[in-house]
Amino acid sequence: MKPRQKEEANEIAKERVEKLFGMAEKAAGEGDFKSADRYVEIAWGIKLKFRIRLNSYQKRLFCRKCLKFLADGKTGRYRTEKGWLVIKCLNCNDVRRVPLTP
Repeated sequence: MKPRQKEEANEIAKERVEKLFGMAEKAAGEGDFKSADRYVEIAWGIKLKFRIRLNSYQKRLFCRKCLKFLADGKTGRYRTEKGWLVIKCLNCNDVRRVPLTP
């Protein structure tokens, strides 16, 4: 693949990942967590294939261990403790801590 084609493919991949996370949020808002989980899995596959980075917001939307969408109160729990954002997956009980910086 030529460098220009690779750049274009990466841009398309980034757009698709953003769209998939948006669709996952919408599906979870409607209560369809199975579709939301599938959208996250597809987005993760695209991310791996094209070696693109997710932004900090996208990283907090799903569990890295089981690849499930984390909806607050339903499938995930978000808490703040002593300057940290603690994200717990209610499916696999994985806990992630993210520093809260201004």
